[in-house]
Amino acid sequence: MPQLNHALKQRNEMVNSSLSSLFKLACLLYTLVLTGCDGKPPKAVSDRLDQASPKTSTKASSEPSVRTGNELLNSEWANFWKSGVAEIAEYDVLPATGDDASAYTETRHTSRKFYNRESHTMAADTTQSGAFAVIVQHTAARIQTGGFPTQVSSTVSVLQSEPVKLVKYVAMWHDELGITSKIFRRLVGRSKLYFHASEGTIGDGEHDLPRDVFLDDQLPLSLRSLNFKQGQEFLRETLHSQVSPNTLPPEIIPTDFKVDSLAVVQTAMGNIECWKIVAEQNGMTSGVYWLEKNAPNILVKAERQDGRRLMLKSRKYTTEQRAVTASGISR
Repeated sequence: MPQLNHALKQRNEMVNSSLSSLFKLACLLYTLVLTGCDGKPPKAVSDRLDQASPKTSTKASSEPSVRTGNELLNSEWANFWKSGVAEIAEYDVLPATGDDASAYTETRHTSRKFYNRESHTMAADTTQSGAFAVIVQHTAARIQTGGFPTQVSSTVSVLQSEPVKLVKYVAMWHDELGITSKIFRRLVGRSKLYFHASEGTIGDGEHDLPRDVFLDDQLPLSLRSLNFKQGQEFLRETLHSQVSPNTLPPEIIPTDFKVDSLAVVQTAMGNIECWKIVAEQNGMTSGVYWLEKNAPNILVKAERQDGRRLMLKSRKYTTEQRAVTASGISR
């Protein structure tokens, strides 16, 4: 009998140990589901936590979004693109002082597209549940720097429903030394900037970024969606322009954006009344943008963070009817 009692006791201990292990495993799996691969809660969960514990700030909100009654963004601005209208604008660009480059022309193409939620590429079927609308701006320029021209281009995609939210970003720099490309990707709770460089010693790599970082290269598009009102401002962590061969870890600086005033800008197309937006970093002006007062609030003039100066040269609007298939866009 004592041997039987001892055996039963050992069996009960083994069962309890197994149950304890299963319970710990279940807790671990639950934690992983909540936190995601990077140890941070996904946005849907963090949003609920933020709503339960609202935070106050002396600065404007760093998480602007389009909601009923939102004072920062103009929820009607993105509707301009619903008709399939494409905007093609050309700018005269003066390079930064000291750059070994002549003045050049920059072309920007802006339109609405639908992306596939899984791959963030253009959706063949815009009615599928995974398709969502984005405003896309392609920028291209040819810069003469000596005997070999430099080709630069970038693509900025923002949510149509929330145009300050960057969805996708691709930049390319091609000079006599080779090609540098960069891709922005949003992950669970964070973002990544991947790069490839055929020159220098770094080669392929990646940099971690804050989840909702603002890119200097998205400002000519995202700032157009503001609900312009003198004195209005907001604060965002901002990354300098990535249209360059530089692959060093990017500097991210909190930037305060403020709707300063109305001003008239003289252009080749005549005088245009604009809203003047001033960006400040560490108490000093880092950039100034003039956007047309009337919709769709095109960028008219800019003094960029990197020293470049842009002036609107021409613009036109067309209606594009290009079919999207599983293998790409029919042209």
